[in-house]
Amino acid sequence: MSEDQLAAILSALNASSADIQASALISADGFVIASALADGMDEDRVSALIAATLSLGERTAQELSRGGLEQVMISGKHGSVLIVRAGATAVMCAIAAKTAKLGQLFQEASAAVASILAHEHSFASILQAHRAAKPIAAPEPAPEPEPAPEPIAAAPEPEEDSAEEPPLILDSTYQLKSANGLAHPAAANGADHSLHPLCADVGFNLEDQKVIKSLQSLMRPLLPSLTARFYKVLLADPQMAAYIQNRVDTLKSSHTAWLENLFDGDYGANFVHRQQEIGKAHTRAEIPPIYFAASMAFLRAAFPSLITANISNPVEQAVASGSLLRLLDLCQYLIDPKYYHALIRLGQAQKQPAPPPKQELSF
Repeated sequence: MSEDQLAAILSALNASSADIQASALISADGFVIASALADGMDEDRVSALIAATLSLGERTAQELSRGGLEQVMISGKHGSVLIVRAGATAVMCAIAAKTAKLGQLFQEASAAVASILAHEHSFASILQAHRAAKPIAAPEPAPEPEPAPEPIAAAPEPEEDSAEEPPLILDSTYQLKSANGLAHPAAANGADHSLHPLCADVGFNLEDQKVIKSLQSLMRPLLPSLTARFYKVLLADPQMAAYIQNRVDTLKSSHTAWLENLFDGDYGANFVHRQQEIGKAHTRAEIPPIYFAASMAFLRAAFPSLITANISNPVEQAVASGSLLRLLDLCQYLIDPKYYHALIRLGQAQKQPAPPPKQELSF
C-alpha cells in the first residue's frame, strides 16, 4: 500500500539522523497524507500549523516576485522545522533538534522527497480514504450565539456624536477621500451597486458575491467544526492561550457567528461597518495582532480544503476558493488597522513623484 510505503520513507528519514525527530507528508490544503511523528505530537495540530505556514510562505513569495515556493525554513531556540515542496499538491516537513546540521538536514530531506514523488499518483486516493474514514462534519450543535456577536467580545464604546467625521477609504487610484464623498469609479458602471466601494479595491466583485452566497448552505454546517479546529491550534500555543483561555466558549461562539456572516451575501455598508468595528474591538481588548493574523492564515488554508472535500468539480473548486480568498483579503483589509494603514502608505508612496537624480560634484 502506498501509504505504508510513504510512512516507511518518513521513518527512514527520521532514522537517518538522531537529530531528525519527526516528519510528515501534508497536502497543501492541510490534511496528513502520511506521518512519522514523535509521541505526543498531534497530527491535526501539525497539519494545521504547516498548512498555515505554507499559505503565508506562498503569499510572501508571490507578493515579492520570488516565484513558486520551494521550501520554508523555521529556526527556533530549540530546533528547526523544514518544509519542502513535494509535488504540486503536497509538502513534506521535517522537525529537527537544535543540534541538527542544516546541510545534512537539507540533503536528507531532499532525498526523502525524491522517494516520495515516486508515489505522488497515490496522494489523492490516500486523502480520499482519510476523509471517508474521518468526514468533515459539524460537531454537536453549538450554543446559541450572543446577540450581534463579534470575534472578540468587548464592552461597547460610548455613543459618539453622530456628526463624527466619516472614515477614510481608498479609491481605485489609492487616493484618500471620505466615505460620503464622490462616487467610487467602480460603482459608476451600475454593475456593483450592492457592493461597498471598498470591496472593489481588493478585487472582490459582484460575481464573488454570488459565488459566496451560493456556498452558504454547504459551508454553514461546517463552521462550528472549523472554529473548534482553530481554537485547538491557538490553545496549544502558551502565549495565545494566555489571552483567550478564560473566555474560550464566548470567543468560539463569536468566531462562528462571524464566519456565518461572511456567507450572508451582503457586502454593503453594514458588512464593512461590522468588520471595522471588529478591528476596533481587537484594539480595545489589546489583542495582539498575531491573533488575527493567525486566524486569517488558518482560514486561507482551511477554506480551500473544505471546498476540495465537498465539491467534486475542479473548475467549481477553483472558482469557489478564489472568491473565498478574496473575501478574506477584504476582511483583513477592513479589520486589521495596521494592514489598512500599510495600504494607505503604499498608495501615497505610489503617488509621490520620483526624486530628481543626484548630481555628481566635479572638482
